[in-house]
Amino acid sequence: MVYDPATDKALEAPVAVALTKKFPEKEQKILVVGDADFMSNAELARYNIRTANSDFVVQLFKWFSDGEYPINTSRPDPIDNKITISRGGINSLKALFLGILPLAIGIAGGVTLIRRKRQ
Repeated sequence: MVYDPATDKALEAPVAVALTKKFPEKEQKILVVGDADFMSNAELARYNIRTANSDFVVQLFKWFSDGEYPINTSRPDPIDNKITISRGGINSLKALFLGILPLAIGIAGGVTLIRRKRQ
């Protein structure tokens, strides 16, 4: 691709916009980016093309955390980490979702088609 000043128009277009809104006790920050996967693992691990995405992401985290970097992403242990259903309950749910529900949807679809055909 070559820039031709005779036919092409050069312009600056922002691909990322950072916005802030101040409240009495805190500040809200938002970032609007034109690329949905700019900070995905696959994009950050690309070595065949020199990109500045990883540097941008690091600076972005610093901005979001007001310089408190690295951020603490630890969470408390969940309280709902046990399955409290019996083997019979699992088999009942399996029968419902793999047998009864698809059969009911098929019957409802068949009845609808037959009614439409009669009219």
